[in-house]
Amino acid sequence: MKFKDKTIIFFLLFFLLPFRAEAQRIRGTNISFEEGDWISYTQCRYINSIQVTPFLVYAASEGGILRYDYHARKWLFPFTISNGLPDNNVLVAAYDISTNLLWCATEEAISVYHQESKMWENSYLDEVGLPFGDPVVSIGFDNQNVWIETQSGNYFRSPSQFLVLSPEDKPSEDFINWVGKQGFVPIRLQQYNLNNSMMFIDNAVEYFIQDNNLRDFRFNYYVIDNWQTLWAGTNGLGMFSGNTRTGNMQHKPFGLLNPDVKAIYKDQKNIWIGGNNQDPNMNGISVWEYKRDRWSYFEPKYISRFSNMNIRDISSTNESVWFATENGLVRYQKDKDRWRTYTVFDNLRDNNIYSIAGDDSTLWVGSRDGLDRITNIRGKMDSISISPITPGKDEVSVFDILVDKNIVWAGTNWGLFYYDKSTRGKGFYRGVEGPGVGAITAIAKLGDSLWVSTLNTIEVYDVKNKVWRGSPARKVFDGTLINDIAATKNSIWVGTDNGLYKHNLIDKYWRNFTTDDGLLDPVVQKILPDQDYLYIGSPQGLTKFYWNSPNRID
Repeated sequence: MKFKDKTIIFFLLFFLLPFRAEAQRIRGTNISFEEGDWISYTQCRYINSIQVTPFLVYAASEGGILRYDYHARKWLFPFTISNGLPDNNVLVAAYDISTNLLWCATEEAISVYHQESKMWENSYLDEVGLPFGDPVVSIGFDNQNVWIETQSGNYFRSPSQFLVLSPEDKPSEDFINWVGKQGFVPIRLQQYNLNNSMMFIDNAVEYFIQDNNLRDFRFNYYVIDNWQTLWAGTNGLGMFSGNTRTGNMQHKPFGLLNPDVKAIYKDQKNIWIGGNNQDPNMNGISVWEYKRDRWSYFEPKYISRFSNMNIRDISSTNESVWFATENGLVRYQKDKDRWRTYTVFDNLRDNNIYSIAGDDSTLWVGSRDGLDRITNIRGKMDSISISPITPGKDEVSVFDILVDKNIVWAGTNWGLFYYDKSTRGKGFYRGVEGPGVGAITAIAKLGDSLWVSTLNTIEVYDVKNKVWRGSPARKVFDGTLINDIAATKNSIWVGTDNGLYKHNLIDKYWRNFTTDDGLLDPVVQKILPDQDYLYIGSPQGLTKFYWNSPNRID
């Protein structure tokens, strides 16, 4: 490379990169939306600080600010990137009762939440005179000021109504109410009892919770409130509360076991959530009992006959929940609390399962090597019947399945496949129109229109007239990978590597939603419509989007 070329690249990096970083910064809450339009849930197992206020318990976690209403005895939705935070990993969160402001700090910013306007404002460290690499670890309040301690031990003071920092010597601890590193005061705790096979352990130096799999989780932070309730956060098991009078302790789990969400399924009671699990210590399926807002988890490595932790799709039949994995089809009988994994030894076409769809007492299974049908599910686990639908010679991979009354549609690597349950007719849709023999990754149906996605475009098939209508998005997804597609009233939703796209079928326009709007991550891996809401899966968690708000036009 010539010196001149190096000089040009240097100036491009010097001038362009700062502007790019600035553009990526989240300045605060998006005023185009109301609070609650975007609510996200991610991994919240590691607790960094706890504060008990007259109304709520605030816990700073790796997955945002957790809020527990101890009067109503329930979790409220957490504050995350979706609400305007600059980052989900919150190091300390502190509420100032005199100003009604909630302050928090992440690795790169200090944020303030205004209760009246329900708006977050973010100030990045370099903007207020603090260097990157020296984050805030303590926040305190006196009658008129906010006090800040950084990781390196530097102290700053600011007026309580707005952030203007001035350096100070270490203040007297007598007149400041600290939260975070300065606010944690280790005390001697009594012995506690748990009713779920967990154990409270005191090793004379630190306190731990040992779960029923003999894993130890240290107390990172704990406080005792004015009502003699212990609130404790761990380094991997979330929050606990203990009654100091009775000595009883309860686990209060919240959020996902792992952040990556590739599969979402909702039944009458629970939302089942799975994806790729990279954490070697704790991984598996998250179950959200949404009406009571309770969370529970299943970890494959501690469940016999559950062979794989990476979940690609979830569905159900009768009292069974099914999970598609890269190493077999997993069945969970809820009424009997029994698990079983089915493989090629049970007559499945292939162990590498991409998609599944439940249809009353029938399960349709799409694998790397074809489409299978499972029947006789109401009988014993070992008595189910598995039969192939696609011919064995085709060796077709099935990426998505849609059951539409008597027709089963399958998106494959060789185009769109159909199977008529009543006539048993089947075949591939061919022709010069439509995607032809191109790979179809996702399918959705609205009215008489079947919407199918290839890797980077959308095609529409008129089921009634049996004709392809063409693509309404030839240039919309240019160079953008499409991961999923879903349909709601008058709208088509497309999940891509560049955000969530909405196609308004009435006004014929496309709208792109990004992290600036409320997504946790630019990559949208799964979309599940639920009346006025969308559940959106991404590598960073699960987002609930109020897409049909009457107060907003997207």
